[in-house]
Amino acid sequence: MSALPAGVATTRDTVHAAVTPICVETADVQTPPAPGTPTRRHRLESLLHEGLSSVASQLAEDGIPVPALEGKLLRPLIALALVPESRRGALDARFWYGALAIQMVHEASLLHDDVIDSADVRRGKETVASRHGVAHAVVLGDHYLTAAYRAAARTGSFEFLARFTEAVERTVAGEIAQGAAAGRVLSDEEYDAAIKGKSGELFGIAAALGSATAGLPDMDSRHRIGCAFGNLYQRIDDFLDYCDLTETGKPPLQDYRHGKWSWVLDLGGINDFERDPREVVDSIFRRGPQGPSPARAALEILHDRKRRLLQETDRIGSATDDFRGLLDLCVGSAECALREQEARMGLPPMNVSMPELDSAGHRTSCEAVVQERARALGGPREWRAYFGAHARTFSLAARLFPPLEAGLVSGLYAYCRFTDDLVDDPHDEPSVETLARRLDIWRELSLAAFDGASTDIPLLDTVMAEAREKGVNRLYPEALLDGVAMDLTPRRYRSWKELERYTFGVAGAVGGWMTQLFGIRDADLLE
Repeated sequence: MSALPAGVATTRDTVHAAVTPICVETADVQTPPAPGTPTRRHRLESLLHEGLSSVASQLAEDGIPVPALEGKLLRPLIALALVPESRRGALDARFWYGALAIQMVHEASLLHDDVIDSADVRRGKETVASRHGVAHAVVLGDHYLTAAYRAAARTGSFEFLARFTEAVERTVAGEIAQGAAAGRVLSDEEYDAAIKGKSGELFGIAAALGSATAGLPDMDSRHRIGCAFGNLYQRIDDFLDYCDLTETGKPPLQDYRHGKWSWVLDLGGINDFERDPREVVDSIFRRGPQGPSPARAALEILHDRKRRLLQETDRIGSATDDFRGLLDLCVGSAECALREQEARMGLPPMNVSMPELDSAGHRTSCEAVVQERARALGGPREWRAYFGAHARTFSLAARLFPPLEAGLVSGLYAYCRFTDDLVDDPHDEPSVETLARRLDIWRELSLAAFDGASTDIPLLDTVMAEAREKGVNRLYPEALLDGVAMDLTPRRYRSWKELERYTFGVAGAVGGWMTQLFGIRDADLLE
């Protein structure tokens, strides 16, 4: 044991700091827990700690090098999150050996990355290469990489081992491709291919792990979902590299200084690596005369990719609440970083300006319909009349509220009713596709208003500002919009859990929203 290289775990080290919360504003669970009750993510982390620790200690006892696992451990988390909660208790050492093998490859790649990039800092600490020298870092990375194959073999699944081997090879090939392209502007197809190898493949094999070791169906579909998650995650990581005021564990703009192309540069119209970093940041975050800043456009793209990924996981029945939570956490990190960057740069609130969806102008016509109808609702006085006309018993009961609370409720009701009417359209008989586009536009406008942007729609600018000022969790408007979207097409709910997700969106979220709007923070009352 004493002969193992520095940085290798030799005892039953606890897997610590499994998930560093990327953005504290991102919701963990659908309803706040009672005092003293672990949150969903804490339960997930605890199970991850226990499983990885058990096999890590066994490998160490057998003389196999194991890194002191730290950081987000996102790849093992994805593997675990895509296992239904009801099946997690039956996971055995085969699953955990596979999860650990994937993380060991990632740790090896970080050691090699730091050598290639001449990086001095990783996760806020001095890198191994800086501390012990390049030779030590290279050999240690190689040691973790070769040991990862021994861990993968302990899954007892030849199919997993074969896919794992292919994933590692493609990950290395992706790193080589990115290095070879240094200093060169890439097409979106070239960039996509590079990050699929560099990041997507390890997430892909992580998502497929449950099929190989726990009998879950649709291994190929799960692998595709994992690769898509990896693509999204890498795009977020590349976005964060240009948030020079945000702590990400590595120096900002490191990729730009090393000539690594990014989709963020493409959005910002930057086609070289010769500019001053401050000029690059300014080009990305300052709004131009034609509409939102490239950074805001990037955030819209990330949200769109997140929605499409959730639709795919829902389609094959593999989405879990934990997977959704991790997706929210990752995209939420980009939102938080963007808001922090804009605030520190002293940028004013941005009016929302939506791009066209296609050359035929379909998006523009949908946007016009949504904005026209929303503005037709007028202001608070009209909302109270709207309330009374559509919810007589509810509005009668609301008269018992003090004036301030009664006004808050009428605004919230008007927002919820209007959102629901976008799907159950009483005005005409549009296609499902058109209704979905209208709801997407309304979602973007709603969440932009919640984040402080001006939409020039009184309902949104007032109701969302009130929610934000009262400390309402962003989870509630998002869940409501998700629930309404589930009404777009008929569907069958195969379990109570699936049904509860729908009822939380269309009803429970409204109750939570109203409760927090009234200043109530008690977890038992919210639940």
